[in-house]
Amino acid sequence: MRNEGDEAIYWKYVGRVLSNNKLNGTLDIGNSYSNNLTVDLQNNSISDFTQKASYNMVLKLVGNPICQGNGATERYCTIQKSNPSYITPTNSCTAVVCRSDRILSPNCKCAYPYTGTLHFFSFSFSNLENSSYFRTLAGSLMSAFRSNQLPVDSVSLSDPTVDVYSYLQFRLQIFPSGLDHFNRTGISTVGFLLTSQSFSIPNYGPYFFLTRTIVALQRKAKRAVQQSNPFANWDRDESSGSVPQLKGARWFSFEELRKCTNNFAEVNAIGSGGYGKVYRGTIASDQLVAIKRAQRGSLQGALEFKTEIELLSRIHHKNVVSLVGFCYEQGEQMLVYEYIPNGNLKDGLSGKSGFRLNWMRRLRIALDSAKGLAYMHELANPPIIHRDIKSTNILLDDHLNAKVADFGLSKLLADTSKSYVSTQVKGTMGYMDPEYYTTQRLSEKSDVYSFGIVLLELVTARAPIERGKYIVVMVKDAIANSTDQYYIRDILDPTLGSSAKLGGLKKFVELAMRCVKDYSCERPTMGEVVREIENIMQLASSNKNSETEFASSSNEGMSDWGKAFDYSGGFLPRDLEGHW
Repeated sequence: MRNEGDEAIYWKYVGRVLSNNKLNGTLDIGNSYSNNLTVDLQNNSISDFTQKASYNMVLKLVGNPICQGNGATERYCTIQKSNPSYITPTNSCTAVVCRSDRILSPNCKCAYPYTGTLHFFSFSFSNLENSSYFRTLAGSLMSAFRSNQLPVDSVSLSDPTVDVYSYLQFRLQIFPSGLDHFNRTGISTVGFLLTSQSFSIPNYGPYFFLTRTIVALQRKAKRAVQQSNPFANWDRDESSGSVPQLKGARWFSFEELRKCTNNFAEVNAIGSGGYGKVYRGTIASDQLVAIKRAQRGSLQGALEFKTEIELLSRIHHKNVVSLVGFCYEQGEQMLVYEYIPNGNLKDGLSGKSGFRLNWMRRLRIALDSAKGLAYMHELANPPIIHRDIKSTNILLDDHLNAKVADFGLSKLLADTSKSYVSTQVKGTMGYMDPEYYTTQRLSEKSDVYSFGIVLLELVTARAPIERGKYIVVMVKDAIANSTDQYYIRDILDPTLGSSAKLGGLKKFVELAMRCVKDYSCERPTMGEVVREIENIMQLASSNKNSETEFASSSNEGMSDWGKAFDYSGGFLPRDLEGHW
C-alpha cells in the first residue's frame, strides 16, 4: 500500500492499523465507509487528506507532515481516545446521599464496590461516544455473575479509554448484593470469574481485570523506578566493591559485543520482545552466544536485567539456560547466554522451526522443563519462582533437550517460613495463575499453573487464548465430549495423529488439568510433576501403538533432576533485595 509522489492512498479496510509504516502521499478514503471506521496512520509521511473538510470517523494522523504548521490544530492531528464523561446511569435514584466512604450503585444502594480496571485486547468498534456498546458490556457482565450465582447487585462502568497499547479500558465497580460490602469469598469468586476467560462478550475480545490494589502497586513501583536506577552503584572498577561477585559470568565491554554481532546487524537478529532484541554472535573463545540487548532507557528493563544476572549466576542445571556474561556500559544493558540453536517451544509446535515434534519428544520436553523448574523450587537456596513460564521461554538445544529461560521477572522465596511472597502482579496473560492474580500472593504453585498451560500447548499446539477462548475451557469441553477411543480429538494437535496411538495421553492431560486447578493447594508440586511425567513416559514407551522414535532415550536421566547442577547457594546481597 506504499505510494510514490502524489499517488493517492485508498482506504478499504475497517479497523486496520497502519501506523509506523512509511506510507506517503495523499490519503483518500472515498465516501463509502462505516461511521465506526477507525483509520490509524500515525507516524507516516502523509502530506494531504482529500476529505479533510468533511469526514465522519476516527482518524489518527499524528506524526505526519500534514500535522505540521497550521495543520497541528486539526482534529485528525490530535489524539481523541476517551469518553471521560460516560458512567453507567443510575435507575432514577431520588435524594439518596451516601456516606463519604460509600458509593451509590446503579440500583440506588450505598455500598463498598469491588473496584478495578477492565482491559480488552481487542474490540469491534471505534466510536467511544456510542454508549450502547457499554450497556451491552454491563449487561453481559451481570448475566455472567447471575449465571454463576455470585452475590452481585449491579455493575458500573466509567471512563472508557484507549491506552497507548490500543487496549480499551474501563473503570469497573462491582456492587455487592444483600450487604454493603463483599466478604473474602465473594471477592475471590468474582475475581476468579473475571480472570478465567470463561464467558464471551459481544463486540469485545479477550480481556483482563486489574483490581484497584494492583493498580496502586503498579503506580508505586513506577515511582520507585523513576527515583532509583538499580545500576547506580555498579562500576567496572571491581575494586570499588559495588559490582556483585558473580560465579561463572564475565563482564563484556560494549565494543566486544558490538564486534561479535557485526555492529548488531539485522541479519544476526534472532528474536525480539518488549525487553529488546536478541542477537547471535561469536565471542573470542569461538563460543556461539545469544546476546539479549535491552531497549535504551528502559528502567523496567534495567530491573529485569539485574534480576536475571543475579539469579542466573547462581543457577547451574542442564535444563536451565546458562548465563555466559553481561554488559553494562555506554547506557547499554546486555545479557550473554549460551546459544540455543533450535529456538523456543512455541515455534517448534507451530512448525516454524522446521522440525516435527512427535509424542515421545513432547513428553521429553515436558520432563526436561519440569526438572529445571523442580530444581528452582525445591533445591535452590533460597527457592526461586520463575513467574513467567510459557512456551516461548522454553528453549530447545541441538538435541531438542529443553531449557528454561528468561528470569527477568523471577522472585526469591527468601522467607522459607512462608509458602508465598506478596508482590505486584506480573507475567503473561493466558499463563497467569488466577489465585496470584486476585490475591497478589506468588508461590511455587503459580509456576505450576503456568506449566500446566504449557502442557496443554504440547497436546493441542494452540495458544493459551485463541479466538477469544481460553485453552483450559476448551480442554474441559473436549474432555466432556470425549470417548476412550477418540480422547480430546476435537482439539488434539493433528500432527500427532490418532489419540489411540499416544500412550499416556489421558494421564498427561489429567496431570495438566491438575496443574491448572483454581486453588494452589489442589495443584501438585513440580517434584510430583516430574515423577508423574516419568511414569507417563514409561507407559508411552511400552505402548505398542505409540511412536518409538526417541523412546530409547526416554528413560535417560530419570529422577536425576536434583543432581545435574552446581549451586553456589546464598541469598542475594541485601542492597539488591530492596529492588524486588
